[in-house]
Amino acid sequence: FAKDIATPQDYPNSRPTLDLNFAAEKKLDPRITYLRTGAASFVNEFGKVILVGDNVPRFDHDPDTGECKGLLIEESRTNIVYNALSASNGTFTKNVFNSLTGNNDAVKMVKNSSTLNQSHISYQISGNGSTTSFVASVFVQKTNHSRYFLQIISSNLSDNFYVYYNVDDGGTSATDFGNPNNNITSTISIESYGDNWYRLIVRVQGFAENTFNSFRVGLGHPTTGAQGYQDTTDELIAYGAQIEVGDFVTSYIPAYGAAVSRGADTTYIDGQDFLDFYNQTEGTVISSHSIISDQISSTHNLYTYQISPTGAT
Repeated sequence: FAKDIATPQDYPNSRPTLDLNFAAEKKLDPRITYLRTGAASFVNEFGKVILVGDNVPRFDHDPDTGECKGLLIEESRTNIVYNALSASNGTFTKNVFNSLTGNNDAVKMVKNSSTLNQSHISYQISGNGSTTSFVASVFVQKTNHSRYFLQIISSNLSDNFYVYYNVDDGGTSATDFGNPNNNITSTISIESYGDNWYRLIVRVQGFAENTFNSFRVGLGHPTTGAQGYQDTTDELIAYGAQIEVGDFVTSYIPAYGAAVSRGADTTYIDGQDFLDFYNQTEGTVISSHSIISDQISSTHNLYTYQISPTGAT
């Protein structure tokens, strides 16, 4: 027979002096100072896109599962896309109910021609985009179709770059109609947000003209180029168009009437609140975090926290 013999165990029983579980608490410890300028957005536990103003911390959630990801920290970005202007080969309606946000802030287009031609919504860009590399994105809701395209046009119309998406099977492709071809490279993705909403994303590199002045989202089919559907009942519901300079997509920045910037998220603990938990001689810090983009270069500064003396760099 085996017999268990109890032996004394000398395990330490200590707790952290500071324990910040953002994903579980979904609120900030009162010792933390949080700063951000400009409007911003996040996904709540119900999969809704929520807009907030200055200095409001954001606790992001997985749009499919509702699981809290924790405190969202992003660098500063500017969205240069604003008003949805009009539709081509379709009837255009603004202020349509949007189940993604719960507001009447979507736009809708219904094809008004049975001709096999391009049907799209055009968006206004603040001035000209002035970079060869950027990320474009927009939310669309699938109603009675599944294939879409994004189009970015250069200022002198020599670059016509199309990206195609099939939200049913996740298929994507791209065509550069530049003359000559400008060797544009792209990274294309689709994010699901529930209730048939999807975010169409493309990272563009090598836009040769260096400036662009038109952004469109439309109905399209990868095997027929930029052409749309023949059925006059086909609908396109869109929201949240964005073009931003960077290597990866970030949360939607609401823009109405002009380009809008979202400041960087900054959090810190200082003064006596810092001294109360920080051992000046020794200690251990454990961080559990996710870098939510797979397109961030290893050359980026990716540290998640910094401890420094007052006035030091």
